[in-house]
Amino acid sequence: MATWQCPSCGTTADGRFCAACGERQLDGLQPGGRIARATRPVRSWLSRLRASLQALASPPGRLTREWLAGRRTPYLSPIALFLYTNIAFFIVQSASGVSVLSWPLAVHLDNDVLGLVRPMFAAYAGSHAASDPQYVAVFNALEVVHAKALVVMMVPMLAAVMLVAPSIQCTRFERSFAFAAHYYTFALIAMSALFPIVGLTLSMLQHYGVRPAPDTIDAVVTTIQSLIIGWYLLIALRTLTSLPFGWRLAIGVLLYAATALILRIYHLAVFTVTLLAM
Repeated sequence: MATWQCPSCGTTADGRFCAACGERQLDGLQPGGRIARATRPVRSWLSRLRASLQALASPPGRLTREWLAGRRTPYLSPIALFLYTNIAFFIVQSASGVSVLSWPLAVHLDNDVLGLVRPMFAAYAGSHAASDPQYVAVFNALEVVHAKALVVMMVPMLAAVMLVAPSIQCTRFERSFAFAAHYYTFALIAMSALFPIVGLTLSMLQHYGVRPAPDTIDAVVTTIQSLIIGWYLLIALRTLTSLPFGWRLAIGVLLYAATALILRIYHLAVFTVTLLAM
């Protein structure tokens, strides 16, 4: 039976799982996995969450690098970490009153960048429905539910885009999915931290009689988000690759542009599902 060295603890193992820490061998299926798994020590969910969050942005890309290298036992899986963060994100968003992923009907109609929302709404509900308070209230309530349920769709979409950039070690969908899940997890955490700051700042400005225009607020928040996300992408690409800065910048711009397009597709999907549910 072939042996292998565990990437997490360094122990030499001869089964599919490391008998010391429970890490799974990435390549190949060997007998003895059930026994090794049974001897795996139970690591608390909280400690794995803490380790995942610490590795997520210290520096960006380190958690993905650890996961791709097979050091997975100390951390939550990429999709689990994303889903837990998503729950916290929507709680913070609701408490702060600053909405990004959940749009009321009026916002959907006013931000019809793809040119599909207004024709769909007119054909299915009729233009008069936008001025019906009862219809709008029900639509907005359903939209919030669907926004929470469909946010996960953005991860596989970005993972598919990343398959065209094999130089970042993500030539298989499983690997690109891990990067995309960690990237969106960081983005949600960054926005969760930003919302209370924006809400507090607006409250202070209103206290002194200053009421910024919604477009101004949106521009400032979008700029801050772009800088944070751009920083993560550039550092993560440096952590994962040995590419020169020019290539990392080009790939970062590609992924950022893909993120913006995917966000629009996500909003369109949420709007469509909500419209059909009415």
